Amino acid sequence: MSEEPDIFGPQSTDAPLLSDEELLAQNPDWDDTVARFNTVHLSGRIGGEPKTRYFDDGKVVVNLNLAVQRKYHPLERKHLNIAYGQEETDWFGLEIWGKTAEFASKYVDKGMRVSVIGSLQIDQWTDKESGEPRSRTKVVVRELDIMETRAEGDLRRSKRSGGGSGGSSNFFSEDDFGASSAGSGGFFDD
Repeated sequence: MSEEPDIFGPQSTDAPLLSDEELLAQNPDWDDTVARFNTVHLSGRIGGEPKTRYFDDGKVVVNLNLAVQRKYHPLERKHLNIAYGQEETDWFGLEIWGKTAEFASKYVDKGMRVSVIGSLQIDQWTDKESGEPRSRTKVVVRELDIMETRAEGDLRRSKRSGGGSGGSSNFFSEDDFGASSAGSGGFFDD
């Protein structure tokens, strides 16, 4: 049986790693030809009520947390010995500005299923008490969609408030934001 060909050429284990500057010096056009992406697409459930702040200049920002349960292929689940219902949950801090923030402050609540598209941003600062450098990664949201129907939202809210029938619906009509606005509810909404 023949060996698999080495498509990458001879490899040296003692070859030095090059810095970004050294790579760019050897390949001056490389940086211009590499696509740059900073796009995050997440879907999960809102953890906690949105925190809305209005500024004197009229700007609005909403901060909230998104819980995203990890999904596994059945073979991956078997290999990692992860039973159904024991999946880990990742938490993401979301920051939403402008009209999308106004929408979120009115119509997004704890437990709601949403999908967001945005970009990662790292805030860095020095802790006032300890003087230690700190950082926090957040997702700056550009698009937000509600991924549950009115009926699902009403059921979720009624369960959270202790049962009973109904629950108040605080979803908007298409007249509020337009038919193509984010979060029209769901496929079966009237």
